[in-house]
Amino acid sequence: MEIGLREILIIVGAFVIAVILLDGFRRARESKRNSLSLKIDSGYFPEGGDDFSGELPSGGNARRIDHDEVLGLSAGADYESELDFEALSSRTTEEMQPEMFSADQAASLESEREQDVESNATADSESVTDVIVINLLASNEPIQGQRLLKYLVAAGLRFGDMQIFHRHEQASGQGPIIFSMANLVKPGIFELEKLEQFSTPGISFFLSLPGPRNNMISFETMLKTCAKLARELDCELKDENQSALTQQTIEHYRYRISEFERRQESQAEALVD
Repeated sequence: MEIGLREILIIVGAFVIAVILLDGFRRARESKRNSLSLKIDSGYFPEGGDDFSGELPSGGNARRIDHDEVLGLSAGADYESELDFEALSSRTTEEMQPEMFSADQAASLESEREQDVESNATADSESVTDVIVINLLASNEPIQGQRLLKYLVAAGLRFGDMQIFHRHEQASGQGPIIFSMANLVKPGIFELEKLEQFSTPGISFFLSLPGPRNNMISFETMLKTCAKLARELDCELKDENQSALTQQTIEHYRYRISEFERRQESQAEALVD
């Protein structure tokens, strides 16, 4: 029975990843328009971004990573603000309630996305894309909706496009999307009006490459967010295959990002030539 549940979660994860990949094609085209040289706007990021290359705790690559250990890894730059979970006690539910996303808006945006992907399919077919995934699975009891919402808002995520949550460039919800979070249960969406009765066995974070800013900093921000949420929501950190998140997995993710940027740079140089 346990094996069957794992397979179901993997299938659901693959379904949501496919949706995110469609959005990645659109971002790839915008990225090429903005700069074939793929240079980062260094004015946005704080100094010391290289701090994210620090080594993980010793003890064996296959060892499970504890969320508190993960939090100790990202001591360098981060997007706009820390996750202020302590401030939750002084904020009301009304203050933290994100803007409602209507069904009409969702249908309109999805229609526009499909048209954009279809019209640009040929041009983007050779574009380099990738998706980095970190899952959070409830250790004991399912994750309750209202509790999840409070911590998501404290972490700077906002409800929006595709009826899932997004972390924008700014924690206030402004700027391009850095990474996203979906429900592990098919079809992966959230219904805010039903959150009081809502619960889920897990949630899934996605970092679509290429991103609008520094990909490695975006990954470290997502990793740190996942670790803090795992601690607060009593969840286990998992990789894209629902296996335990290990030091080896994290290093592999970083390697994938580095290799992605290398391939993307090579592709840009080929286009210029």
